Amino acid sequence: AFVMVFMASIVFSHLAVAGRRDLQALHFGGVGLGIAVSSALLAILVTDHAGWAAGWLWSGTLSAVGLLIVALLAGSATPANGVDGPEPVLPKDRSLAKMIVAYGLFGFGY
Repeated sequence: AFVMVFMASIVFSHLAVAGRRDLQALHFGGVGLGIAVSSALLAILVTDHAGWAAGWLWSGTLSAVGLLIVALLAGSATPANGVDGPEPVLPKDRSLAKMIVAYGLFGFGY
């Protein structure tokens, strides 16, 4: 949950700088696509009576392919704050902290 919140804030700030707020839904669509693809993969493996090791190996392979695709699509990024050097870790307002607590409690409850 923490990674999802942090990544969303990073991705959304880069999309805002690029003037592409319309792509925010695509960020969360990737999560749904990952769930659907992994479910389909495991359904195929279970149908073929594959063992747990095959599930791990194929899942790892799909993850590596996904990482490669994202790396190729991401290209070279410019800092969202427009200044060379590291970006601030957290925004000055408390909105991200509230989201972190909310997602953290959700994850803990889960």
